[in-house]
Formats: sequence, structure tokens, C-alpha cells
Amino acid sequence: MAIAGTLYGDRDGFRAKKIITAAEFGNKKIKIEPLSKIKHNSPCPPSEILFVTNEGNYLFDCNAVACYLANPFHGSAGGDKFHDSDVLQWIHMADTKILAPLLSWVIPCLSAYPYKSTYVAEAKEETLQAMQWLNTQLLLKTFLVGERLSLADIIMACDVLPAYQHVFDERIRKRFANVTRWFLTIINQPFFKKAIGDVPLCEKAAVFDEQLFKEFLAGSLTVERIVKYDAKHAAIVQSEVKAKPAEAPKKEVVVEEEKVAESDKKDPFAAFPKGFNSFFFLNKIQWCNYCLFQKI
Repeated sequence: MAIAGTLYGDRDGFRAKKIITAAEFGNKKIKIEPLSKIKHNSPCPPSEILFVTNEGNYLFDCNAVACYLANPFHGSAGGDKFHDSDVLQWIHMADTKILAPLLSWVIPCLSAYPYKSTYVAEAKEETLQAMQWLNTQLLLKTFLVGERLSLADIIMACDVLPAYQHVFDERIRKRFANVTRWFLTIINQPFFKKAIGDVPLCEKAAVFDEQLFKEFLAGSLTVERIVKYDAKHAAIVQSEVKAKPAEAPKKEVVVEEEKVAESDKKDPFAAFPKGFNSFFFLNKIQWCNYCLFQKI
């Protein structure tokens, strides 16, 4: 099987998992390299992933790469516009309405981000509301679009994967029984298992740990350097402010308005000859053009 392209990124990242699963679904083979091997003069913006096709084209959005590797309109072949639009709207909904608040809930609970109870509570509530809506939609459905598995199912399953791994314990899984049934159907597909492997379900919801967060910061060179640089920069700014002497208050300067003589208040164009009536001239040109156009 020929290689369809090269994926630069973290194999275990949720973005890469979408792409790897889509490649298996589309029966495509891809090469995976670390993100550090990307050339600095890459024409793409900074991203968590980058995909380079065999033709040398670049894709930096994981959903775009997934569409490239697997036919997003599986079962339609472009013949059913409603089916195709339905797939696209589910992909968009998965990323904007579910993944966004879900990560804001899960990542702090994994002690990989500062924990602010108010923000996490809001993200959790928003996620659960979206899941309740999804649970209703899947009441009488096996797949999200039509009667066959599509890329919409793959994207959605990869987006809710962190929840089922880290925060959706048995109580929440039972609460969203329809979503759980659908999720288990997708992750147990042969191509999904080949791409991701077995997915262990959450037994106890992850909880933020201050010590683990400190260890995470200590082990992250990027974060550590940023913190040190900011602290150093702030110290420099403060020292400059202290060293700079206070400026003396400036005296207000009152400028008296110059009196203009009556003789100077004359029309500067008075010496020029009078011009013609421009309105009449323009009307005449317009009339000539009209006559030429109408061939009168």
C-alpha cells in the first residue's frame, strides 16, 4: 500500500488520533514523524499537527486531514447534498459544542492546567448539556448520519474519547446511555481498534492535584522557560521604573490667538478669472454620450 503522506505531530494527541483513525477507515497508509522535524520555513501557521501529502501540499487542520484521508461523504459519493451537509454539520458540532468545553473540563482535572473551580464548573455544565442533547439525538439512531458509519462518527468519537477515559465514570455513562451505546459501537470497530487500540473506560473521575500540577510544570521546559522569562522581564521593567526620576510638572503655556486684520479676510481666489458653469457643461457631455449610445 502506497503512503498517502506524512503526519508530523504527537501520535498520542487527540488531533493525531483523529487522523490515524480516519486513515484506517479510508484504508490509507501514513507516515508519522515528531513535530520537531518540521522545517522552520514551513508555509503553515504554528500548529499541533502538520500533514504533508506526497505531492508536497500542506494541511494543518486535523479535520481537513481526516477528510483528505477518508471520504467524508461515505455512502453518498457526492450524490446526496443533504447527506453530505449533515456530515459536515456533525463534524463542526463535535468540535465547537462538545470538544471545546470538554477539554476545559478534562485538562484541569488531569492537573495539566491551573484549576479554577468556577471555569471548570461552567465547562462541565456546558459539556453535560451538549451530551444530553446528543443522547436525545441518538435515541433511535445507530450512527449519526444515515444507516452507515461515516467520518462524522469518527470525529465525534475521537472528540468524546477524553471524557470516557478520564471523567465519565459509570454513573455518567449510564446517564447518557444512548451516547455510550453509540460510542462503544464506534470504538469496537476493527479499524478503530487498529488505530487507537483498546480504550479503557473511566473508573473514577480524575481530580486536580496541586502536587501533580507542580511536577507537570517542573517537567515542562517550555512552560518553565516562559515563566522564568516573564519574571525576569517584569523585574527589568520594575527596575527601570524605579531608576527613572520623576518628571517635574510642565507649566501650561497659554498661546494668545492672533488677531486677523479685516483686510486679510479676503477671498484668496478673488484674483482668478471666473470659471464656466460646470453643471451645464457636464449635462451637455452626458447628453452627447446618450445620443451617441442611442445612435440618434
